[in-house]
Amino acid sequence: MEGAASLVVGALVVGVARAILVVLRDGAILHTIVHDMAAVVAGMPVFLSALGMYIVQIIISVIIPSGSGMASVTMPIMGPLSTLLGLTQQTAVLVYQFADGFTNIIIPTQGYLLAGLALAKVPFEKWVKWYWPLFLIFIVLGVIFVIIAQIIKFGPF
Repeated sequence: MEGAASLVVGALVVGVARAILVVLRDGAILHTIVHDMAAVVAGMPVFLSALGMYIVQIIISVIIPSGSGMASVTMPIMGPLSTLLGLTQQTAVLVYQFADGFTNIIIPTQGYLLAGLALAKVPFEKWVKWYWPLFLIFIVLGVIFVIIAQIIKFGPF
């Protein structure tokens, strides 16, 4: 019973996170959010557009914790937008991968993170306090690599 009780918290969080995603998707709210964020990025100079896409993807990854869900919602917009802005498709995918990967182990909407922390008996606040400096380093490294990708026109397309 004690072991199952520790899993219930994680299972409840996973269920609530999924319910939020379903409401956003089925209520046609999600696509509106992504479209409006993409409109903001479209107005930026070419050099800053990749960084703007990176910021937008980070924000969206908090709202949509599922990597495949985020890709299915954002890439149909970000792919063509990157082409219109003069970015390569590979840069758009790199931006998505960095944003999704770096946020997966800090955002509270990520069910398996909270389930793992519950099993390990580590409070979320303690985890964030420990991980935050590393998260900021990853974000800065992501910015550097996205700028490099833009400069070298990363990818064959």
